Amino acid sequence: MPGSGSGRRCRRAAWPNCDGAATKSRLEDIYRAACDDLEQETLKSLQEVELQAEERACHAMPQAVTLLRAAAARGVQVMVVSDTYLTEPLLRRLLAACLPADAYAAIHRVCVSCEYGTSKADGLFPLLARRLDLPVARMLHVGDNPLADVFPARAAGIACLHLQHLPEMLESRQQFAMTALRLLEPDVRSKRGAPAGYHPVIAGLARDDDDTDRSIGIATLGPLMHAFASWLLARRNAQQSDGKRVKLAFLLRDGYLPHAAYEALSGETDGRPVYVSRFAAFAASFRDAGDIERYLALFATSGEYAAMLKQLGLQGEEGDRILDALQEHSSPQSEFSRRVLHPRMVAKITERSARYRARLRRHLECELGLERGDTLAFVDLGYVGTAQRVLAPVMRDEWGVELLGWYFMCTPQAGAANGARCGMIDASKFDARTIDTLLPFVSLLENLCTTSAGSVVDYGEDGTPILSKGATAKHQTDRVRRIQAHALDFIRQAEAHYDAGGARPAIDALRDAALAEFARMVFFPDRQELAHYDRFALELNLGTDRIIRLHDTDRSLQELRHHGIFYSSRQGEGARINPPHELRHAGIELALAMMSTYRFGLAFRARDWSFREEPVSALLLRGNEAGRLSLMAYATYDGCYRLHVPIGEGDADVGLLLGERFRWLQLIEARVLRAGELRLQAEYDAGIDVRPYLLLDGITDHGDGLLQCATPTALMMLPAGLVSGDGRMVLDLVLRPLSPGHSQPQLSQPENA
Repeated sequence: MPGSGSGRRCRRAAWPNCDGAATKSRLEDIYRAACDDLEQETLKSLQEVELQAEERACHAMPQAVTLLRAAAARGVQVMVVSDTYLTEPLLRRLLAACLPADAYAAIHRVCVSCEYGTSKADGLFPLLARRLDLPVARMLHVGDNPLADVFPARAAGIACLHLQHLPEMLESRQQFAMTALRLLEPDVRSKRGAPAGYHPVIAGLARDDDDTDRSIGIATLGPLMHAFASWLLARRNAQQSDGKRVKLAFLLRDGYLPHAAYEALSGETDGRPVYVSRFAAFAASFRDAGDIERYLALFATSGEYAAMLKQLGLQGEEGDRILDALQEHSSPQSEFSRRVLHPRMVAKITERSARYRARLRRHLECELGLERGDTLAFVDLGYVGTAQRVLAPVMRDEWGVELLGWYFMCTPQAGAANGARCGMIDASKFDARTIDTLLPFVSLLENLCTTSAGSVVDYGEDGTPILSKGATAKHQTDRVRRIQAHALDFIRQAEAHYDAGGARPAIDALRDAALAEFARMVFFPDRQELAHYDRFALELNLGTDRIIRLHDTDRSLQELRHHGIFYSSRQGEGARINPPHELRHAGIELALAMMSTYRFGLAFRARDWSFREEPVSALLLRGNEAGRLSLMAYATYDGCYRLHVPIGEGDADVGLLLGERFRWLQLIEARVLRAGELRLQAEYDAGIDVRPYLLLDGITDHGDGLLQCATPTALMMLPAGLVSGDGRMVLDLVLRPLSPGHSQPQLSQPENA
């Protein structure tokens, strides 16, 4: 396509044949410059393919349509002026294909740069005024490009208005979405076109730039859910065309918004929200010892024995006895497995699971009218399809129901399950590493799609779901409810736009658009979004009431200064589950680094991140013995450095000659750790904070860790015996140099200073 990079090269090649002016190049000139021996029939064929592609890609801007209709109603003549390689007949054809008939009829004249030999910026407006004898003083030009429209028109004496497609914030989000898509899927723009997405729909909506709930709903969550619902409807239609009796089960909690979106888009009632969680699926799946063994292989290493016993149906005194036995056992994991796999326990687990399974079946029958011979599709955000995987054999063997899984996103491996498990974003269209890049960070989407009700833990005998108490904070549920309402409003308005004649994008284009916006939401949120999500947390619906923060901006900055970007690999207590948001707040280069590392499987060590180092001398004094060490502090983030000082068992005075390197510095952290606690995942909040006990000689403490070294011999000391222990210990420091030391070269002063 001439709009691509190859097309630009063709136009540059064509300029010598067109008196050096790119705007003189017509479409056929560009093709001839690329291949000068083309026959006329071939040229016409290529031109036709080009026009058809343009017709598919272009859309009418709602504000422009309104303006054209208003001009026609007032009898105001309209002239279209365009910088383009399309001749007037071709541009008219494109306009007629994209505009409603009455709006197109309002256009009286079309002028294109390639037929006048100059662009708008280079003088097209004065040229048209002279040749066409235009009443410049009574003209108004409306254009969307300041350089091509606003400034040249005003210079020609024509009043001008700048037409903005979207507010600056939403335009920025769209640019980042396309950036994310091209990083993840390099084929975009080189082998397949970049999707227009929902640009014309969003452009036609009334906006309030200060309403963050609304901007997220109409520009992010609404488009994602519209694309997902469109894909679901296409899947359902394909199954029905094969003669299958399809019923859609939207799995609560996260299936709440997808179900509402599906109904808003399709008006269909063949899908219902049902309470099926991973917890419930496993609880209903134990038919023999093999099922229990597979469950233990997945979860025994987690150490969540109380939650596992609950899922296995072993509660009360039975469960307490097992938990008590694990307390003093040298290998609790092995003992846990041994006890639950005892034949007597296996019999209890399978019998209770069968009863649980019967209650689950009654729930699905009540909600869906599920019958033998049905094809049931579990609809969820994804991603491995655990509930479908463990329940599919049960439904097939005992209920006579085929179980499929249709997900927003599906792992590459899960998507290969004989077509029974697939996703709108899966390996059938996208690179496997693209999916692996995004899967770890889906928690925010889960938060935005969920219902405030708790997760299902059991069912009554009549199939009524028994729910746990929701642990999500009220401020979060209120905010999510507002965002969801705006998302559904977007879906309804999008359908109204398409029903009124707007070109409905193809499903493949919607899949690209959804991937782009989801990747942007994960890696490139803007300042407004980050602040909005700052207190969001995710409930872990595996039989526990634990919640975990999505991101913590203040804590992440502290950890970046301590560790650099590699803090984001931390697991366990205190970890958050959306580090890309934290890194985006700290700097776009960090977000890009994380995205590239995941996408291309890159491997770095912490010391590889930067070659910046600061040498620091340390003195060790033990009785009459003294030693000097030359150490290196390595750069982390925000001008900070991290220094490890070995202190043995803590029986020596340790002094740091800070004055040699620094006049001013900030001491951010000083902890004594066991050497084994230096592992990234173990050292958070570990050790002893020794800042209050450090002795300063020749150093003035100005508060908040701000230190001034008076002489090159200025010393900071950790006294012997303050911290002691068996084995090797380390003084772990984080400091920020502010001014070079006395022994460092200083900037020369002017003679008259």
